[in-house]
Amino acid sequence: MMKMKKEDNLTHMAEDYIAIIYRLHEKKNTLVKISDLADYLPNSPSTITEMIQRLAAKKYLDYEPFKGVRLSQKGIQLAEKILRRHRIIERFLTDILDLSPAEAHNEACKLEHTVSPIIEERLYNVLHKPVTCPHGNEINTKMKESHLADMYSLNVSESAVIKKFIDEREEILKSIYSLGLQIGVHFKIIRKDEDRILINMENNKSVLLDRKLAETILVERVT
Repeated sequence: MMKMKKEDNLTHMAEDYIAIIYRLHEKKNTLVKISDLADYLPNSPSTITEMIQRLAAKKYLDYEPFKGVRLSQKGIQLAEKILRRHRIIERFLTDILDLSPAEAHNEACKLEHTVSPIIEERLYNVLHKPVTCPHGNEINTKMKESHLADMYSLNVSESAVIKKFIDEREEILKSIYSLGLQIGVHFKIIRKDEDRILINMENNKSVLLDRKLAETILVERVT
């Protein structure tokens, strides 16, 4: 039986590190700190540092002690492969198997390490080559929508449409979807202070979000 080729015999956990670092750098566009990774991984800072050092030795990332990490070109290429596969699986789980978007993310995290490139491409074609995952993130990770802004950055009375949720942790996605927020929903900023914003959605439902959550939601202004 043919097995999937593993990059440098990396463990599933090592691949998770690479994908998470990619997502965090994409979000902040700066060095990713060990403390940032600790929010996403069930490991101690010392364990995280050990893994980072191993990945640096394999040339997947550059590590600057006490400053942070960034992926090398080799690491970026692997992260893009992992995320593409993950997002295709999410689409299959939501569009065909009818899982909720938050459930689909959790299950895709398990399946992304075992689905072969052949099955990945078959799924992609069966799904008619979708552009984004259920949370609005590009399946072709090289394509970015540079005109998007985070929800909190909008001013009072501005209107926009929700385009993507960039923090794909299960608990964050559950919070977002529980508020009735969905990709493609139009809304208007009603009130804003240093910690929260109040929005009114197109169905006239008002939703109060804390600043941190609003900053993980990317939107397109409507003029």
